[in-house]
Amino acid sequence: MKKPKVFIAMPCYDTMKVETCVSILNTYAVLAKSGVECIFKSVKSSLVTHARNLLTAGFMASEYDYMLCVDADVEFSHETALRMLVPEKDIVVTPYRLKENPNQVRYPVEHMDPDNIKILPFDLVELKSAPAGLMLINRAVFKTLMAKYPQKKIKFNKELQDKMDKEVGYRGAIDKYMYNFWDTRFKDHEWMGEDLAFCELARRCSMKIYANLDSWTTHHGSWGFTGKFGDSLIKKDDKDKI
Repeated sequence: MKKPKVFIAMPCYDTMKVETCVSILNTYAVLAKSGVECIFKSVKSSLVTHARNLLTAGFMASEYDYMLCVDADVEFSHETALRMLVPEKDIVVTPYRLKENPNQVRYPVEHMDPDNIKILPFDLVELKSAPAGLMLINRAVFKTLMAKYPQKKIKFNKELQDKMDKEVGYRGAIDKYMYNFWDTRFKDHEWMGEDLAFCELARRCSMKIYANLDSWTTHHGSWGFTGKFGDSLIKKDDKDKI
């Protein structure tokens, strides 16, 4: 059976957290041990939408099967990427905590039915939307979006191509694969971030989004916000029994 190839994509405004760097190095080791080839690419930009679209174009111009989006402030356990890869789904995320009151544990996800959360095989739950800071996307998702939304194709320009050549590589990717799939939205008087808008776009094309429950993450800010998404689904009564 052919082993998948993983394209690790990081949008970066300034610098990557040391803990995130260690997580990526550990991911390389775990995936290599499982026979999975991976490559790391980063784009430096003050606009995360700009960086994500450039990285997506580079990914689509490559021969890799999955794009693993990793934000520069997210630390994660070494087996996380493999857990996300094994189920072979359209989109798998490992949610991380919001950077807010350290005594308040919240994850920025939208459940299909908050009152009836079903644990699926591989310890996954289906979501409506989730952040892209630790998101694995199958190449087939972008192929479908390109076919469905040709109007999102971005016109070629030399500035974009020069940035692609310098930071990502894959000459010719801009002309063929540069689409605006990562963009903010304003709908019904509410602003929607580019990752949540991407989830909505994917779900319109019948793509499904799943969350990995079993890996811990730390979202770094003034301090580290650590947690495991699966723990947030345990009801208080169940916690009292543990």
